[in-house]
Amino acid sequence: MNKCPDCQASPGELHLEGCDVERCQECGSQYISCGCKYDILPRLPWVGEWPGVMECREFGWYSKMTNQGWVSCDNNDKGATEDLNKLCTDAIWDKKQGRFILPAEFRESVVLLP
Repeated sequence: MNKCPDCQASPGELHLEGCDVERCQECGSQYISCGCKYDILPRLPWVGEWPGVMECREFGWYSKMTNQGWVSCDNNDKGATEDLNKLCTDAIWDKKQGRFILPAEFRESVVLLP
């Protein structure tokens, strides 16, 4: 697994204060700029990869850059990457789980990978 690209935390470790990558447990946004009262909230550890990437893979959300900009694609398309933009617009943050989940209306129409 990889270290955090900003603060170099190892997987399972808390990010260093001021890390740009750390997410807020309450809202899922960037911890240092979300506006939540984060000094009293539990903090999320680094999991070994960029926040939201695991959820995009689980939901099957990928995109690639084309002449028309970013477009949805299949995970095995050349240039495919996890679609973090779709994650931010179509998923919801579950603070109890500390991760993005699908809204109820999408859960029945998306086949989740094991």
